[in-house]
Amino acid sequence: QAPPSLAAVEREAPVSGEEVMVEEAAAEEPHAEVLGETGMSQTTEGEAMLAVGHAAYARKDWPAAMKAFQQSAEAGSAEGAWELSLMHAHGKTGVVDKEEARKWLKIAAEGGAVKAQMFLAQMSTFGRGGYEKDESVAFEYLTRAADQGNAHATHQLGVRYLYAVGVEQDLDKAIEHFDKAIELGSADAVK
Repeated sequence: QAPPSLAAVEREAPVSGEEVMVEEAAAEEPHAEVLGETGMSQTTEGEAMLAVGHAAYARKDWPAAMKAFQQSAEAGSAEGAWELSLMHAHGKTGVVDKEEARKWLKIAAEGGAVKAQMFLAQMSTFGRGGYEKDESVAFEYLTRAADQGNAHATHQLGVRYLYAVGVEQDLDKAIEHFDKAIELGSADAVK
């Protein structure tokens, strides 16, 4: 199953006690790292602001979510960049900005956000969302996601090796990727 399109990605982030704790700590001192019982930092600034953004998103406080995701992304969080790209794509603060969405999507994918890598692979496969159809680019992003243990990406690489899509056909590599996808829990690879 392919990842959903950017326009279709819409989720409600649950507010957990930890997110509220992180949000409260960040509200008291912006950019503060949250400390555990040992006094050692348990989270980075980017992760803390990502949690603040998720909590704001769950409350449907779009400006606060946008601000927190922006801070998270600027602090180097690939997941923050992914969320920021979605905010721009959906126009959650009143303006749909596809250019900014694509910019932050690329930053997220390059930073290691698997969802962003999978999304760019899909867009490059089909030539949608302002991206050129380019199977080699799709293969590159699927490889990055698979290298991080994503079962769907690993299965898709097997399919691409099997049918020579964006890569030279290699049945041994196809089988290797299918086996790995099964190990990672892919139901598609079992079929």
